[in-house]
Amino acid sequence: MNFEQRCQLLTDLGSSFGKEYEYRTNKETGERGPHDVDLFTSILLPLTPAEWCDMCMREGQNYLGGCCGNMSAMQDIINGIFRDSGYVSCRDLEEFAEHAAHHDSFTDVPFDQLPLSLEEFAPVMKREWANYSPWDKIACIWHIVRDHYGPAMPHGYGDHMSELEKSITVLSRGLTYLSFARVFNRSEEKKEPTTQAKADRAAFMNRLLPCLKVLNDHVHELNPGPVEGFALIDKQTGPDAIASNGYGLCVYSTMAEVKKILKQWKKNDEEFKEEGRNYSGRQKTIDEKIGVRKVRISVENGIEFLEEECKV
Repeated sequence: MNFEQRCQLLTDLGSSFGKEYEYRTNKETGERGPHDVDLFTSILLPLTPAEWCDMCMREGQNYLGGCCGNMSAMQDIINGIFRDSGYVSCRDLEEFAEHAAHHDSFTDVPFDQLPLSLEEFAPVMKREWANYSPWDKIACIWHIVRDHYGPAMPHGYGDHMSELEKSITVLSRGLTYLSFARVFNRSEEKKEPTTQAKADRAAFMNRLLPCLKVLNDHVHELNPGPVEGFALIDKQTGPDAIASNGYGLCVYSTMAEVKKILKQWKKNDEEFKEEGRNYSGRQKTIDEKIGVRKVRISVENGIEFLEEECKV
C-alpha cells in the first residue's frame, strides 16, 4: 500500500496526520518553499472521549494499569497522548508499539505483525472498526504508519564527558541492564535472545570491566571533602535522625540559614489558631519536633555529631 493510499485509509478511519517537509527551490521560478515528503510525523488517534476515559481511568473496562514494566511505560505514553488531545508523534507511537508487542496479548489486532498484508487487512479494519477496542484501533493506526515515518537514529557516546563520567554512565546502564535481564529471564520457557539483544549484551560486557577499573582508579576524585554544618534533627524519629527533603540531608553551612527556615515554619504555625492544629498537621510545636546539631560529614567517617544540640 503506497503513501497516498495510507493517507486515505487514515482519513477513512477518522484520523488526521502531519507530514515531513523540506524546502526546495522551484527550477522554473527560482522561488524556495516547503515541499511535502511522503513520511508521517504525527498522527491523531481517532478515539472518542469515552474510549479515552475507558483506557486512562482505573474504572474503565479497557484500563490496563501497570502490571509490569512494559505496561507501566505504555500507560505513561498513552496518558501523555491523552493530554495532547490524541495527537502522538510517530516515534512515540513506535515506542508504544514496541512495548505492546513484548507484552502478553491483550488485543485482537496484534502490534507486532498483521495476519494479512495491509492491503488485505484494510477492509477488515473498516468493517470491524466500530467493534474494535481502543487498543485494537491504536494497533491498526500503527500498522498504517509504521513503514512511512522516520525512526530515531541510534547514537554513541560523545567526547564531552571525562573518562570517569563515561565509566559511571556505562556502569549505571550496564548493571541496570544485567539486573533487569535477570528479572525477566527467570521463566522456564526462556526464549532465544535476538541477535540485537546478544550484541547489546556483548558490547556491555566488553566495556564493563575496563569501566570498573577506571572507577576504582579515580573514584577518589568524586570525594567532595569533609563538610561541617548545622543539621536539622527530626526529634520524633531520634536524636541522630537528620531530616531530609527533596534536595537531600538538611545540613546547612550557617546557623543563619537554619534560623531562617525555622522562622518560616513557626510563622506558618501561627496562622492556625484552634487548639491542636498547626502547619504540619501535628500537635507538637516546631521546637518540639525539630532540633539542631552541629555535624561533620566525610567519606572516611560518615556522619559525626559535634554537639548534642545547638541553641537556636
